[in-house]
Amino acid sequence: MILTSSTLRALQPKHKRYVVTCDSNKGFAVKVSPTGNQTFYHRQRTMGKLKEKCLGNDFEMALAQYRAIADRVQKVTPKQLLTPAADMLFIGTTWVELTEKWLNHVSQELAPKTYQNYAHIIDDFNEHSGGFPRDCTVYQARSLLREFMIKKAKDGYPVQANRVKTCIGSCFQWAMKMDIVRDTPVYALPSWKEAPKARR
Repeated sequence: MILTSSTLRALQPKHKRYVVTCDSNKGFAVKVSPTGNQTFYHRQRTMGKLKEKCLGNDFEMALAQYRAIADRVQKVTPKQLLTPAADMLFIGTTWVELTEKWLNHVSQELAPKTYQNYAHIIDDFNEHSGGFPRDCTVYQARSLLREFMIKKAKDGYPVQANRVKTCIGSCFQWAMKMDIVRDTPVYALPSWKEAPKARR
């Protein structure tokens, strides 16, 4: 379907929200809610992952935004499309630099034992996975971290797997506040069920 003012008026609400894509403008789509509300999006698949940018509820303004985005995409090289800057995890820093700054920041806040545990977790992760590469994406970082946590859990240490998540999650939460990373790889990772402690 070609999205125009007339075809949009003909779209009827359904029991569940549904998506209609535009045949003449690749990546331009509208989502129709059960109440009949229409929201426009630019949809693009990058490295197998569908990404959507909301363009609002006004058709003419959304179409203008879509065309501006499409013009920018056409000027990007294939290599840039493969790993766009917006997908990169680090902003002007590296994993080693980040952990050094973070550990220095929390050294006065954490109990000595907790600080030592966090430092050990980071060293253990670096030894096992080589740390996060400077040019890795959020998705790649999440995969590395998930693999390390699964290894810990399979070795019989679900508690350690959860501590890894807490430690690295805290590190990235701080880094996001400092604007040196774009996201946290901990998001959407599971927590392992720990065995109940024996009562005394």
